[in-house]
Amino acid sequence: SIYFWDIDSQQCISTFFETKDWLSSLIVSQDEKIIACANIGNEDNFIRIWQIDDLNHYLTKSNQIPNKILKGHDDNIWSISFNPDGSKIVSASSDRTVKIWNSQTGQCLKTLSGHNRPVLCVSFSPNGNTVASCGGHSIIKLWNVKTGECFQTIQEKASYVIKFNSDSSILASGHTSGIVKLWNTNSGQCIQTLGNFGKPIVSMAFSHDSKLIAYGSFDGTVTVWDI
Repeated sequence: SIYFWDIDSQQCISTFFETKDWLSSLIVSQDEKIIACANIGNEDNFIRIWQIDDLNHYLTKSNQIPNKILKGHDDNIWSISFNPDGSKIVSASSDRTVKIWNSQTGQCLKTLSGHNRPVLCVSFSPNGNTVASCGGHSIIKLWNVKTGECFQTIQEKASYVIKFNSDSSILASGHTSGIVKLWNTNSGQCIQTLGNFGKPIVSMAFSHDSKLIAYGSFDGTVTVWDI
């Protein structure tokens, strides 16, 4: 299920979209007008989208039926990400493809092929021009959103999570080895290595000014770096 929490009171204010399946990814658009989730553990391999006018009002409703259900992947969907204005969603799947969708119509705009193993994470750049994708096969790919072409392939140890900084010039990758690396998105060169060898990195975020990066690992710790 999806739970929404009040940060100040630390109370759950709504239980949203109850399901017995494992939700692999949950995202809210920057304007809080769209909620999307992907799940694994069954055969539907769908992305569900709710389009809303007022998040606080909508969470009080008892019948939260998705406005759109995106169908097209042939296997588990592990990761989804909005572009800056919420008009597009990118998805990563065990079917070894990355798909870009129109979030309003539900149409699949592009299917990006090039990974030879399951794709575990995708990220839209803040400028909306680039999609990054990675999996457990030591490859990170950067894609041109307009053309659908891969313009950069980075050979690196297996990564579970990737994130862009605020101006899209740096991509951070969190590795199964516990290391985080920062990459120049134009050259594909590693510009900084953070952390120590340990448990896999499973979650990561930049601060709004991109001066800090925080990441969490399988060992239950969260680490913050001033970069």
